[in-house]
Amino acid sequence: MREEEKKEEEEEEEEEEERDVLLVEEIHCPSCKRVYNIPVFLPCSHSVCKSCPGPSAKSASLCDVRCPVCKLAVELPSTDSTRALDYLRVNVVLQELVDGSTDAFHVGRTSQSASQNTL
Repeated sequence: MREEEKKEEEEEEEEEEERDVLLVEEIHCPSCKRVYNIPVFLPCSHSVCKSCPGPSAKSASLCDVRCPVCKLAVELPSTDSTRALDYLRVNVVLQELVDGSTDAFHVGRTSQSASQNTL
């Protein structure tokens, strides 16, 4: 019975590690490859950092934004290409994922270093 419990525990740990790897992939911007900094929705439903460069001035009143995932081109109303992404909605769920994962990372690091200091 003890061996079965140990095997179950190992399987659960492996599944948790796989979820962590997937989460790490999900919280990185496809444009800049960094952890999202205020993710915003593009009209195609993909997200990019609000601070990512990307919009290029198309005219005096429009900017082009191209999705780094599906390559959809979107026109956004803006006279300033650096402000074009201000017209997009923040992906709150993704931002909470980022906040939660970075908090968990810091908590893990803190408890890890605390346990090393006590050895």
